[in-house]
Amino acid sequence: MSHADADAQLVLARAKAGPYTVITSHITATKAYGYETQIVYMLAKDEEMIADNDARVAFEIERVATDGKTGKPVADITRYTYRDGDTRYVVTFERQKTFCKPSSPSEHLSSSA
Repeated sequence: MSHADADAQLVLARAKAGPYTVITSHITATKAYGYETQIVYMLAKDEEMIADNDARVAFEIERVATDGKTGKPVADITRYTYRDGDTRYVVTFERQKTFCKPSSPSEHLSSSA
């Protein structure tokens, strides 16, 4: 099994736009857990929660490429669509930089110096 197959994958984003704050994540478990996915979603307006039911969120990705270091797919665009009756919120993120964990403890130490 390759290193890429052994790790869970996490897409995490946080943003503030005007009175809105959003925190999202899309988690893909390891093979041992059947690659199950979980969405975490919280949207607030003026510091008051207005949407946080993960079951009402759809997750989409666009412009996907394979990361050369991890071998995992990385999307340039991630979109979370929250629906509750006639209410709909769409939050779209465009990736600017990828943060990868070091492949070895020595790499971590040398990159943090």
